[in-house]
Amino acid sequence: MTWPRFQFTAGPSADAEVRLDLNAEGIELADSRVLVDGFGFGMPELDGEPGARGRAWGVRTQSLPWKVTGSKAAALALLGLLARELTRQENWLRVQLSPSTEPRWLHTYAASADQVSLNQVYWDAESDTWRTTLSVPADPFALGPRVDMDPVTVTNSPIAGTHPMQVKLPPVLGEVPAPALVVVEKAAAGGMLGPLVAVTNEAATVHAAGSWGPAVGSAVTAAGYLAGSYRPTSGGLADWAVVGTWEPGVLPQGRRRALLRVGATPGAGAVLLRAVVGGLAMPPVLVQCTDQVRWVDLGSLPYPMPDDDGLGAAPAVPVVIAARRARPGGELRLDDRLLLVDGAWDADLLKLTARDGGTGPTRLAVNADARRARAVIADAAVPPPAASGGWPHLHPGRDNHLLVAQNVDPLGLAGRNDDAASTTTVRVSYQPRYLWGV
Repeated sequence: MTWPRFQFTAGPSADAEVRLDLNAEGIELADSRVLVDGFGFGMPELDGEPGARGRAWGVRTQSLPWKVTGSKAAALALLGLLARELTRQENWLRVQLSPSTEPRWLHTYAASADQVSLNQVYWDAESDTWRTTLSVPADPFALGPRVDMDPVTVTNSPIAGTHPMQVKLPPVLGEVPAPALVVVEKAAAGGMLGPLVAVTNEAATVHAAGSWGPAVGSAVTAAGYLAGSYRPTSGGLADWAVVGTWEPGVLPQGRRRALLRVGATPGAGAVLLRAVVGGLAMPPVLVQCTDQVRWVDLGSLPYPMPDDDGLGAAPAVPVVIAARRARPGGELRLDDRLLLVDGAWDADLLKLTARDGGTGPTRLAVNADARRARAVIADAAVPPPAASGGWPHLHPGRDNHLLVAQNVDPLGLAGRNDDAASTTTVRVSYQPRYLWGV
């Protein structure tokens, strides 16, 4: 075995088939080498305006000077094998510098090569030297060996269990954010009609209501609510009226995603809810009066309010939620818990609009690399859920908190409630990403 290794393989794993070794003895008496002189991994370019969000990494192009030594028949056969690998629409190039270093895989695409140099190829020689240089385009980052984290049991309540709706993940390997594969399994019946998967730097925080407004009635004891009771909306709600006030206290400056748990009396009505922070009202959200307990996403809000100008404003401002009736018929039932999820620009919060495939045990796979989600209910595949938001990525060098909610803005099916007592088994895996390619 010759080091470093340069091998075209069938996939980015140690047990993948090796299709062609560029640095080993070849067919019959031919021997091949990637030369140091002129070699380069290349570097991807970062496209877009400097400082702007949403910039994209471009491809990297590797320069691989290649030498084949051997008989004409053996060298031509080896060049033929190389041509097969270069002309594949997609391929994988495995690079390993030494036995003591980990392999890296580069996802490559159809490549070009310089013409073969015949300067050391002679008509009557038994062994000739053939040279060319490969220009191999690849995805911007190299992949390391797959990391499979231990499975974790996550509760569906933000106030119960060892991992209440979220878990802090182990430190992430690599140099740049890596797309994650998140598999969520719910063994109990009930399904997931609106799952949410989020990866954030800060842990989500949960808050009980500090006070209730005049637009709600007295507490009604009821199972299925986190507080053990709910507060119904009341009155005409012809105009915006405060239903509750939450005081999260001092949190780091930034944006938050506000989730409120609600139910409703059955009816044809609908109520608008909106969050207000420091007098600034967020866009309203329409909530149908469906006999279904679920989490409602009230959108993104600044919390605490910015004080970039040094005015000395207190950062601990309340979050006020107001309601207005959009359509008569039915009342909302408000749980008293408000969940604030990190909504920074680099937080990944993915909402899935699931289709009803029954109430059997559910398995959900969110594949951020392929940008797809798949679900199986009672061992039967269902149409893939629609996805909105950011696909989950794991960030090296910072905290990574994984949040899993089963029913956020779910399908409005009467009696299909979010079950706070249920749990899911969550499995996370990823392949670390490396900028330098080694």
